[in-house]
Amino acid sequence: MKEVILVSMENCTYCRLAIEYFNFNKIPYRVVDYRLFAKFKEDGHKTVPQLYVADGSDYSLLIKDGYNGLVDMSPEGVKELLAT
Repeated sequence: MKEVILVSMENCTYCRLAIEYFNFNKIPYRVVDYRLFAKFKEDGHKTVPQLYVADGSDYSLLIKDGYNGLVDMSPEGVKELLAT
């Protein structure tokens, strides 16, 4: 199964909300500080959270618009994306 990478920073309200979403919906994830996630800089992001899918050593953006994009998608939809 693929893994969700939640690119975050300290004291970020939307990052905490994303964590609560994943915990409540029992979706596995890993939190990574934005300063340590090279793909964040490569993609030119300026806001957190950003949500990526890790498939081995390849990373792709899971959902555009960070937390707002996440709540627009059903938990089942997220789980389905991770299963493919």
